[in-house]
Amino acid sequence: MNREKTTEDPTLLLVAGRGDRDKKENKLYIQKLSNAILKVVDKHGIARLRCIGAYSVNNGIKAFIIANQIVKNTEHAKPSEDSENSETTENENLNKELIMDPNFVNVVLEESEVTGILIEITYEGD
Repeated sequence: MNREKTTEDPTLLLVAGRGDRDKKENKLYIQKLSNAILKVVDKHGIARLRCIGAYSVNNGIKAFIIANQIVKNTEHAKPSEDSENSETTENENLNKELIMDPNFVNVVLEESEVTGILIEITYEGD
């Protein structure tokens, strides 16, 4: 188990997990998280999701699945047909897929140490 660093990390997304949310609110949260995953991976090459508790892990996994579907099935991963010679960052992601590597991590919350899951997400082959 790794002890998580407490420094500012632009690749770290803290995943919320609450059982008291209604379904619509939670679906919206998961969609926003999946978009954040794509933005962070595109900018930094990796996104790291810190999940503490079952609801948080569930939300992180769902967001990863949605982000991966976006990469595989939408214009995010396809070249623009309008630009014959232009260089776009979208072309870099052509035929790519996201992969995840989950690990246990110890996190200090309110002066007590808890075990969480850190999910590292990158493009396959990067």
